[in-house]
Amino acid sequence: PTKIFVGEWATRVGSPTPSMAGALGDAAWMCCLERNTDIVLMHCFAPLFVNVSQVNGSDRSMQWASDLIGYDALTSYGSPSYYVQKMFSPHAGDEVLATSAQNLPTRAASAGRGGGTRQIKSLFYSATRDAASGKITLKIVNSSDTSQPVTIDISGVKSVAAKGTETVLKAANRRETNSIKDPKHVVPVTEKVKGLATSFTRTFPPCSVTVLELNAN
Repeated sequence: PTKIFVGEWATRVGSPTPSMAGALGDAAWMCCLERNTDIVLMHCFAPLFVNVSQVNGSDRSMQWASDLIGYDALTSYGSPSYYVQKMFSPHAGDEVLATSAQNLPTRAASAGRGGGTRQIKSLFYSATRDAASGKITLKIVNSSDTSQPVTIDISGVKSVAAKGTETVLKAANRRETNSIKDPKHVVPVTEKVKGLATSFTRTFPPCSVTVLELNAN
């Protein structure tokens, strides 16, 4: 089959760098890319860098809005979308696992220029496995404004260890973002979790991207 390189893509929400809304869109898109890595071999975010020294006026320092990383003469910061990239990159197995879902939640979103709202899916996911270690990595994106309990059933393994690792990027709402003055406002947090098994229920916080690592045999 034809192999695909998805070049220069981005969810362009927020300026001069993406807000959490952009990060959620990016993560949802990347889950879909990951589930189709038999044909999607490479992809890249663009634009990457923006000078935020002067973001307004005719002589502004930026050319494109919603760049991944902002900088000035002295320092730099990563947007929420940057941290999504950072979370996804090291957490990819060498096998894409088959997944299916039932009763996916939805949320209201703008219908575009015509006005009004429409219902869109608010939960996105992917699953991979490292063949050597057996580790399973789940990525769950909850783009809604409410927490979402999800029951996860894993088949084809003998057991899943009760303890694992969870990395979560979340914000109070989709408008939150990072900046030169507040570079770490929205950053991922990693912690140990328990209560995992071949079947378990976990609640994912609103406006969040979660990478859940399971140790399976």
